[in-house]
Amino acid sequence: MITPNVFILSLFLTCTSVASSQGRWNIGYIKIDSITSKDISRLVKVDFKKKSFSESKNENSSIRYFITPKDSGQIVIWKDTIELIERRYIYVDDGSYNAQYLECPDYEPGRLLRVYENEIMEVKEDSILFRLYIEIYNKRKGKITGEPYRDSALCWISKDKLDGVMIKKQ
Repeated sequence: MITPNVFILSLFLTCTSVASSQGRWNIGYIKIDSITSKDISRLVKVDFKKKSFSESKNENSSIRYFITPKDSGQIVIWKDTIELIERRYIYVDDGSYNAQYLECPDYEPGRLLRVYENEIMEVKEDSILFRLYIEIYNKRKGKITGEPYRDSALCWISKDKLDGVMIKKQ
């Protein structure tokens, strides 16, 4: 005989295990040629062009096809040319917009730079002006220490360096 307490506990465990196993996916994607002046002020995540794929992209490809590889690109901010590496955290059933970012692990000795968000400021035929929201972290022995220094910088990125941008789906 199952007591009411055991029944309620088993029902609770069943419901919470099903709920926690369900992934979330709140990432959308805009291909570079589809970005227009209507996207000005939109917050996005930059997706650099894939160096490893030479074939053209299928319009119906999964979002994973566009954002899974970890690409990199050079940009100029504050008169410095830096290499940003895509850090993508996409799992079998989970892809959170907030978990994606760009990183320059060796920005300066003992410091790393991350870009968690970009705002589209202007769109031209061959390039896009972004406001990069930057966090600079101190690191010691490979680990981040303390709170980041936060700043922003304007940066033109040529469209031929980008595949597109990720957007947060509501």
